[in-house]
Amino acid sequence: MKFKQFGSKNKAIEALASRLALFVDEFRLDRKITILVSGGNTPLLIYKELLTKYSAVDWSKCCFIMVDERYVPFESSRNNAGSCFREFVQQVKIEDFIYPDTRMPLEESTVQFSHQVKAILDRGGIDLALLGTAPDGHVASIFPNSEPVVVHDIAFACKHDSPEEFRVSLDLASINLSHEIWVMALGEEKQGICEKAKSDSFNLPVLCLDKQKTTWFCAF
Repeated sequence: MKFKQFGSKNKAIEALASRLALFVDEFRLDRKITILVSGGNTPLLIYKELLTKYSAVDWSKCCFIMVDERYVPFESSRNNAGSCFREFVQQVKIEDFIYPDTRMPLEESTVQFSHQVKAILDRGGIDLALLGTAPDGHVASIFPNSEPVVVHDIAFACKHDSPEEFRVSLDLASINLSHEIWVMALGEEKQGICEKAKSDSFNLPVLCLDKQKTTWFCAF
């Protein structure tokens, strides 16, 4: 694993946005750039920075995939795909946007999501995973000691109790197929999980990401 430490959250956001814009701008393969994205406040701040400073980048050559989703309506402020769509995807005209469809029954949503992402993996894979984490060490909706209620190939659904709601997520093995993985750990509450990652002596979901591919972006 590699670690990049920043003096403030704002500096880290600026660096992540700059690096992401450069990643897309310099991509030379003759296909869509496929990027796994996570929900939460940090990605929304990165999108704002990208819209402000990097609008000249051709974002339309990207395919965005939500790594997981709360099983709530797309219009809800708690639906990460809806927020990502409104704050960035729609504005930069990304046509390929894949996420769990919460209008479907939970099992059908999980199956469809699995099929859609599997097709991407079969066509060339995921170029970059832009992931968040939390003090408990979860990544996507892979929580410590959590059991799935639906499993289909590379995706699963689980029930999380804070608050109590279902979630649909890619599994760890499929996330680890990403060519490059960036973990965002920004804020004082993330210092503990960063220290655990550096010690490499804990068995938490985020610490099971492929260490050869993973870079941590830390600020607290």
